Amino acid sequence: MTFRLPETSIEHEAMIRRLAEDLRRKGYEEIRAAHQAGDEWPVPEPVLTAAGLHTIRPALAARRGSARLFFEVETIDSITSRQTCREVEILSELARSRENHFFYLVVPDSCRHLSLFLLRKLNVAPGERTFILYMTPEGIEPSPADFGYSSLP
Repeated sequence: MTFRLPETSIEHEAMIRRLAEDLRRKGYEEIRAAHQAGDEWPVPEPVLTAAGLHTIRPALAARRGSARLFFEVETIDSITSRQTCREVEILSELARSRENHFFYLVVPDSCRHLSLFLLRKLNVAPGERTFILYMTPEGIEPSPADFGYSSLP
């Protein structure tokens, strides 16, 4: 479990809720959101890593058709943590190794540069079915095309 300050814990919960509601509006199914005790979304199932050695529970998971999407939601105080690096590494490898699997790192707008730095540090290249989504006051925004990332499939 990632340590967060009270203010960013509230932000984290709000980001998960906002993303889950956005996915539902866009027609995604089997939406599962962690950290939402008592809410309408069940907790995501643990996902077996690509190597089959460990399981990881993403912050949010959803499905549309054969596409399986996994989301990790981070805040300013968790984006550079060791645990976040491990989760991003595992989920991006899972997306690369399994057909129709996609991973999204979701961060507040203030973490744009840190999120790009993290993916580059982990050698996650564009086009490997790992993407970044930014939470802005106006909505959920994919990272710019010039970084090679795209929006939801």
